[in-house]
Amino acid sequence: MEPRRLTVVRETARLPWTLAIAALAISGWMAWEKFGPQDIGDPIATSLAAFERQNRLTVFSAQLAPVVSASDERIGGLLQSRQVAVIPARVDYTLDLSKVGRDRLNWDAAGKRLDVRLPPVTVGKPNLDEANAQYLREGVFITREAQAKLNRDNTLLAERQAQTAATNPQLLDLARCAARDAVRQNLAIPLEVAGYGPVTVTVRLVGEPVSGRLGTASCGGLIVPVLAGSGAPLASATAKGTRAMTAQPTNITGLDLRAEIDRLRKERNAVILAHYYQSPEIQDLADYIGDSLELSKKAAATDADVIVFCGVKFMAETAKILAPEKIVVLPDMTAGCSLEAACPPEKFKAFREAHPDHIALTYINCSTEVKALSDVIVTSSSAETILAQIPADQKIIFGPDRHLGGYLNRKFGREMLLWPGVCIVHEAFSETELLKLKAQHPGAPVAAHPECPPTIVDHADYVGSTSGILNYAKTMPGDTLIVATEPHIIHQMEKALPHKTFIGAPGADGNCNCNICPYMALNTLEKLYLTLRDLSPRIEIEEGLRLEAKRSLDKMIEMAAGTVGKGDLGAR
Repeated sequence: MEPRRLTVVRETARLPWTLAIAALAISGWMAWEKFGPQDIGDPIATSLAAFERQNRLTVFSAQLAPVVSASDERIGGLLQSRQVAVIPARVDYTLDLSKVGRDRLNWDAAGKRLDVRLPPVTVGKPNLDEANAQYLREGVFITREAQAKLNRDNTLLAERQAQTAATNPQLLDLARCAARDAVRQNLAIPLEVAGYGPVTVTVRLVGEPVSGRLGTASCGGLIVPVLAGSGAPLASATAKGTRAMTAQPTNITGLDLRAEIDRLRKERNAVILAHYYQSPEIQDLADYIGDSLELSKKAAATDADVIVFCGVKFMAETAKILAPEKIVVLPDMTAGCSLEAACPPEKFKAFREAHPDHIALTYINCSTEVKALSDVIVTSSSAETILAQIPADQKIIFGPDRHLGGYLNRKFGREMLLWPGVCIVHEAFSETELLKLKAQHPGAPVAAHPECPPTIVDHADYVGSTSGILNYAKTMPGDTLIVATEPHIIHQMEKALPHKTFIGAPGADGNCNCNICPYMALNTLEKLYLTLRDLSPRIEIEEGLRLEAKRSLDKMIEMAAGTVGKGDLGAR
């Protein structure tokens, strides 16, 4: 049994097993008034007074969710088992304030300016929360010894991956920004209380340039608002390619969010797009519901000034590529995709360079940078039409989904070179549990997305995109359908076909809850409201990169005209 490709999910989620990349409020700092200045005539002594109370300060905590997989074989391979685990992990980033002395502070009396040099941020050891881990197990019989080994292996892998993820430059930048802004905001208060009036505080870490002025809203793309009554800053991240406009969130308790969203939608001349994998409450609020490219094409064709994309980041980027003149916002910029994460642009570029005689046929679930490195983009509904037009002797790289590529290889007799990425949602389906479900509902057809592994696809009566599955539900014989894709598509099926029964295909635990996309779940009504209110966070793409990525999308549209109306290329 081939083990699952190891990835680390650094995404926010309300689900208990997929947590937010969230900067925690700096707790433990007492009110500055209680410290009091040590020497009224010495602003540096006034500032150092607080540092003396905090030898080591936690400035930031990253909540991570490593997705790991371990396998085990016994009795010469007769007993095979596999366990996929999602193990929450917290990594703390700290400042050693014991190293902050007079030599690290400089006071400019004339300009009422305090310059502070902080030591580097220290990355702590991952703290795994195995009590809240989620496990997906497969195997006819798993011995106690095998289970113990699977647990040990996954724990070690999770620790290793969390440590690696914690040193990601983006997370380190967030931690540094949190440190700078916390010290900047809180040092100004005792100085003003001591009688120095409004003071400008600049903070930098050793080896970094001087940061911005006190009160600056952002620090390298990081917004640090102060929570009411807490006295502690809460860091809110924005990702690469985005621009945050205002500090948020504010207290929205008591607001009629649906009414406010409707009001802002009209005021902003905005169109709300929702993917089929969004929660029912977001689907019901959307102007358009569909697959990713279908939605982007709809958005580009509207006269709306603002596109609110309730989906994941690569989808919103596609909308921006096709409609650069419009404001494109995403409720949660950390809503990523395991397929995108599995295909880093630099590695994909090197892979292409190692196979210069291959063209790159790339699934749309990838970053803008990977689209720019590709020859033709495909969707789950257009892939067959496009592949049929490519000469049989043309060598092809297909990525990032090896299951979709493998399905196309088997159907067309091609031998495309497959990138080893998988969708964590579709990977979680269990063949054993699916067969049990089929036995409970004899005669019920199975509709599967081609991102599913072959052990699932081989049992399907229909294989196609989400839009294709929805259309199949309308025309299928019988009144019961087993659906092997993200289960939120069932909401649209039940609305369109209330007289039919739809059952989500199970994961290893026997239900479909484990197959809910944690990335899609990041978008909530609250975040949708804040995004409309502040038009933030925005998708921004450098124009040269956008044009390169658009080239591969345009090629897809040119070659896939025949799929209009059959999936995510055309109108529903």
